[in-house]
Amino acid sequence: MFARDSYLTMTIPSIAQVLIYTAAIGGITLSWADFSVKTCRMVRRLTDKMLVEEGERQRKMKQEVRRKIEIEDKSKEFAEEE
Repeated sequence: MFARDSYLTMTIPSIAQVLIYTAAIGGITLSWADFSVKTCRMVRRLTDKMLVEEGERQRKMKQEVRRKIEIEDKSKEFAEEE
């Protein structure tokens, strides 16, 4: 069927091509590492901000509960005095 055999030949890259490919791969790697570091920092910053906001919200809720308890205690004391 196939009368002619075909061979794939690979040429040996020149030193310039190797350097260009290496620089390209290195550049992509550095870009990806930089992106990863920036993303990690941003996620950590946002997480810290969310935790601080959650902590403030819980602190305000506790203060409100304490205030309500104090008001109830004072009203009970006032009722007992009368």
